[in-house]
Amino acid sequence: GFVDSPLISLNGGGAGYGLSVFGSGITVRGINFHNFSFSNITFWGGDNNIVQGCTFGTNAAGTALQGNSTQYDSIYLANGSTGNLIGTNGDGVNDALEANYIGGGSQAAVGLW
Repeated sequence: GFVDSPLISLNGGGAGYGLSVFGSGITVRGINFHNFSFSNITFWGGDNNIVQGCTFGTNAAGTALQGNSTQYDSIYLANGSTGNLIGTNGDGVNDALEANYIGGGSQAAVGLW
């Protein structure tokens, strides 16, 4: 299981959007996203979603930049998406594992629309 580095690596190869989420109460954890030309994760109006333990714009090991969104934000909360948690909940339990690393992009890390 997930311990300290992402288990899944999604390489967009310059393609458009990465992961699109159309629901509420979704947890995205332990995924590496890189080389998408639009947002790496887009929440299309869903509420109370969680993104933890992910890396954006790096290789799977998190040791080198691999590029990131060039036209949109790494994490994009669209259409009034509310109550979302990006990173640790600060409860003192596994906080380091809940942190996200966002780098290698040319736009904002988290965008709201």
